[in-house]
Amino acid sequence: MRLDGVATRITAVILILIVAAVSGLATYLHLTAITPARPVGFQEVRAIDEGRRSFPLAIWYPTIGKPGILLRGSRAMRVVSDGPVEGTDLPLIVFSHGTRGSAFDHSDTAIALAEQG
Repeated sequence: MRLDGVATRITAVILILIVAAVSGLATYLHLTAITPARPVGFQEVRAIDEGRRSFPLAIWYPTIGKPGILLRGSRAMRVVSDGPVEGTDLPLIVFSHGTRGSAFDHSDTAIALAEQG
């Protein structure tokens, strides 16, 4: 009987620690999410190169709508997922992260450019 009580207490402590860790991580991501001054849309698509190989593209652009928090890689961003494009005759900026990188390594730059139109 005594071991059952100890096991129950250990299980309760572990659950409390897990809830605290998840809550702390959620709070951290919420507080540190990249927050543009104007709404920025975000889409992920795949393209095919001349060798018929598929590769991912991340697209940021001016939009309307209410942003939500989106987690990609180690970054949290306040963006409008798949929102409509706002504006016409917008410039296209192609930005490559280089080898061994991720599009999200430079998401702050992409968001800053997109919010400017």
